[in-house]
Amino acid sequence: MMCDVDKPVYGFNKGGDSLTIRDLFTGILVLGGPGSGKSSCVGALFRMIFLMYHFGGMVLCVKPGEARAWIEAATRCGRGGDIIHVTKDGGLCFNPLMHEMRRGGGGGNVNNIVSLLSTLQNVGQPMVTSNGDAAGKFFKDSTEQCEGAAISLLVAAGEDGSLPNIRGV
Repeated sequence: MMCDVDKPVYGFNKGGDSLTIRDLFTGILVLGGPGSGKSSCVGALFRMIFLMYHFGGMVLCVKPGEARAWIEAATRCGRGGDIIHVTKDGGLCFNPLMHEMRRGGGGGNVNNIVSLLSTLQNVGQPMVTSNGDAAGKFFKDSTEQCEGAAISLLVAAGEDGSLPNIRGV
């Protein structure tokens, strides 16, 4: 099904300024201080547009109550059955390593999977912009080599590329 990406989905004023589907997918930056309405106003507008136009995707929520807002909005738009709510305590899980191993268009590339592992390992860590010392680089490179070898071994053995399996290797 083709979609007119230049179709206006929201009009801002009587002068004809509008938001298009193309705008939604080329990047929107919303800035403001705490309590300025980024989530409750602009975010809520985009949420309703995405749901009304039957867009799909993954919504990653950090802010308390944001997942509930998405579920409630989806229900109001008749899309409550489309929601797959994954939580740390729920019965559903998403293994990004297996997803990367199985996806089409370049999935399964060991270097991409090692890069994903490195990204996951650094979540919540301070960003270091200098090269650091030689020992730090040696251990980082060695870790990535070990991860790549473990992933290659698991793939060859037909096993899942999960963190417990990588750690086990």
